[in-house]
Amino acid sequence: MKLLNLFTFVSAIGLTLAQCPNYLKSCGGACYSPNEYTCDNGTLCPVNMKSCNGACYSPKEYHCQNGGLVYGPETGNNSPPSNNNGTPTNPATPEGQKPQRDPSIPKKNGKMVIQIDNKTGGAWRDDEIYWVVLGRNQNHELSYLDLNGDLIRADMSLNDATTPRGNRRYASSIIHKLSDRKYVHLPAVESGRMYISYGEPVYITFNEGGYAGPDVNNPTDPNINTLFEYFEFTTESINGTITFHGNTTRVDFFSFPYMIRLMNTDGSYDRWEGDTGSRDEIFNSFKRSVSDPFKTLVDQYRIMAPCKTSFNEGRTYGDYFDDYINTFWSKYSHENLNFQCDAGSFEGHVEGNRMVFRKSGDNRTFFVDKPSTQDVLEGRGAFDRGSSSNPDLTRIELVIEAQLCAAFNRGIATEPSKWRDPSTYYKSNTVYNEYSQFFHNHSVTGKAYGFCYDDVNDQSTLLECGNADILIIDLKW
Repeated sequence: MKLLNLFTFVSAIGLTLAQCPNYLKSCGGACYSPNEYTCDNGTLCPVNMKSCNGACYSPKEYHCQNGGLVYGPETGNNSPPSNNNGTPTNPATPEGQKPQRDPSIPKKNGKMVIQIDNKTGGAWRDDEIYWVVLGRNQNHELSYLDLNGDLIRADMSLNDATTPRGNRRYASSIIHKLSDRKYVHLPAVESGRMYISYGEPVYITFNEGGYAGPDVNNPTDPNINTLFEYFEFTTESINGTITFHGNTTRVDFFSFPYMIRLMNTDGSYDRWEGDTGSRDEIFNSFKRSVSDPFKTLVDQYRIMAPCKTSFNEGRTYGDYFDDYINTFWSKYSHENLNFQCDAGSFEGHVEGNRMVFRKSGDNRTFFVDKPSTQDVLEGRGAFDRGSSSNPDLTRIELVIEAQLCAAFNRGIATEPSKWRDPSTYYKSNTVYNEYSQFFHNHSVTGKAYGFCYDDVNDQSTLLECGNADILIIDLKW
């Protein structure tokens, strides 16, 4: 997933001041382009963003308070928080439908809380619901989270049991039932992932330097028939408090509905994301509302993302976007494509099997190859390449690729005037990603991670704040 994180520290070309070319400046020993970045208190941030204790943020959406990020624009900034899809900053979800915090859960210094609530209406008992948290510790070592909220370094010695299917060794001690604990304290975790499953656990096998998780495209995988969901997150420890960045995702599949709600310590940040409707309602609505090609994504366990099944290369609908791509290619062989995004203004045209772009105010040239249907749906290949050995050039090419990928999925690739207008998405007479459209339409906020670049123009389910207090997860059925 290509998470374009507002707060992530922005890397630059690792050269000392003496080595910086004339067209670059230095910030804390790193070289940067003043057209792309600003140096704020020794931290590199994209233009129009600021630094708060090393974390970059938009002053139109956040402000820095006591060394931590707080949701809401800076004082004196008259621009309201970004709200591109027309939904309120705090969606008008009835209070009773929002995940509710349990005030009896104790707090721990330097950690936030993950609270998990069984809202399946009796379909699944607490002892039939399992959870696992994996991530990397401060030494970048693969670890798991124990019930005490501590990261324990993982290795192959933890593989102490055998899966009931597939005869694979797995780590049983990292698995927790909801009946064991309905909350856990969360420290700083790099590249975290939480798996939640019904009926049986997600089986994890640790190997040298990594782990084998569920692979629902592998018919021999022991998790193939397990109902599970996951969400991704990173937490940072800043001045003794936790800054949280995370999101629900439909990039791979839908298995069952759930909601998450993130709140900070002083109540100034309170946002939620998740699915609307029961599992049966979502499955039935999907089969009723999408066209025949997308109906093939449904099985008894999941609604799969298109490229995970019948839209992959060599499969029935592996050429689904090809005609649209060719139409786009022909159009911009004869005229220029002009678009704007947060990274600047761009103009490009087709030359053979690639597009050539120039950025306003920049005399360099950027290239993007002609994509395939799979590149569009997965954000891979031509849309995850970057053709240059220069990190700065590659970064800009990846920005262009993300914009193009999002436009194709939303059915507006040949209409760049609509790229920044969510009200126009998924409404054209051309093909588009009906899977992604569906999960936007069945979200409590209208946002979803229906494909990897759904964060383009702020349409993803990303939640993030400083001084994070609690993430509440309501599991539904």
